Amino acid sequence: MPTLPLLFLCALLLGAATGYLFRFTSRGPCTRLSTLLIIGMLGGATGLILFQVLVYTTGAPLWLLPLLIISQVWLWLGPLGPKQRAG
Repeated sequence: MPTLPLLFLCALLLGAATGYLFRFTSRGPCTRLSTLLIIGMLGGATGLILFQVLVYTTGAPLWLLPLLIISQVWLWLGPLGPKQRAG
């Protein structure tokens, strides 16, 4: 199994990439890119923490990590994310 710093780096990169791709799928061009990247990286770190808890408690497989990160970033940028301002 990969080491924790490597998993953390991969989680941050996948979260940032997911946040960046989210800009092209559902937001207008007025959304700031840095906000999406920061939220994506926070989602990646949170997904890694959730994964580590699941590994410790249930022995979760490694393929679950990307699914947790993508779903966390989607939740934070989608239904639970910042609301667009009218006008």
